[in-house]
Amino acid sequence: MVILDYSDADSGFWASTPQGLVEAIKFQNHFYAIRKLYKRTQDAVAACRTDVESGFRSIVVEFNDHAEVWAQLLASVPVQPKGQMQVAPPTTNPAKPVLTYRGQPLSKPSGNAAPVQKPLTYRGQKVAEQRVEQAPIVLPDTLYFRGVKVN
Repeated sequence: MVILDYSDADSGFWASTPQGLVEAIKFQNHFYAIRKLYKRTQDAVAACRTDVESGFRSIVVEFNDHAEVWAQLLASVPVQPKGQMQVAPPTTNPAKPVLTYRGQPLSKPSGNAAPVQKPLTYRGQKVAEQRVEQAPIVLPDTLYFRGVKVN
């Protein structure tokens, strides 16, 4: 287990994780991402010790007013320097994700959710009329359940 000051870490990296882009630091040729923030260093050390005993590689990073536990990223997680990013860092609230299609944000819904009535065609020829009304469901007067009449 290592207790590291944030100013001693190489902190100019972003990691692309399933949760989105997260800040990463490099320490001894390994990349780490933040797991949890603690107000006291003793609490962070205890949490880091539990992680290490469970088989994870974790470090404690100290700041002036708090401490954080950072977990080692797998080698398969893509990490890139902050200056060479091809994707913009997250600027919105992750609780309210922005929907995108091919990198472009989707427009807001218009609230006009009425279905479009198009005629059914095949090779330009009208095939059948669309039926808007549905036949009512007719129930029998008597119902039976496992051979017993139900009222």
